Amino acid sequence: MKIALITYDAPHHKTEFVARKLANYKELDISFYALPFVPRKTREVLFNHRPNQFESKSSLEVAQELGEKWNKVQDISSLETKFFDYFIVLGAGILPIEFIKKTGYRVINCHPGLIPLVRGLDSFKWAIYSMLPIGNTIHFIGDEVDLGKIIVQEKTPVYMRDTLASFAARHYHMELELLSQFHLFLGRENNQLVVQEKSDFVSKRMPIEMEALLEAKFRTYKDKYSIENDF
Repeated sequence: MKIALITYDAPHHKTEFVARKLANYKELDISFYALPFVPRKTREVLFNHRPNQFESKSSLEVAQELGEKWNKVQDISSLETKFFDYFIVLGAGILPIEFIKKTGYRVINCHPGLIPLVRGLDSFKWAIYSMLPIGNTIHFIGDEVDLGKIIVQEKTPVYMRDTLASFAARHYHMELELLSQFHLFLGRENNQLVVQEKSDFVSKRMPIEMEALLEAKFRTYKDKYSIENDF
């Protein structure tokens, strides 16, 4: 199975973790396609729910260590799609819909929320704020934001002993592990929908004044969703 990993030409933790895991599967032939990384303006946040992505090796270094092909591309639309079975998003901005269509909708993403209920940016924070279940979704990118065909979903367990930081770390680690095993779930898509409800709300970055309420919200969230409450 030929896989194109879409990433940045820069250090990127998610890319390093997932690529190393995928390289262990001999049935996968992976190639790196690195887009130019454009630094964004630094935002003030009260809580970083994901680790610093740049405390890692570059995609080029990882590819060289794994003995895999690495290609720098200025425009993802120039990528010849017919040579690959699937395309995995590890680091990229919003991909052009023309490219998605060109692949025959074979671009796979991991969204850190349970779609179609939790969509958009800062999904982890918004789900806690809105008291919605938290999990990760492996899906094919479609025409609408976070509404593509689902491959597999997995809820992230929360415990009463959790802090916001420990819960976020578990959620992120499960995201990477699930994406690293995407191919094991292909062909089993029909029974993977965890949440049936669809939301029309596509979140932006959470405003800092709302983020200030997350600690208190999380205490209520644990009361509602802690797995100890199932017994």
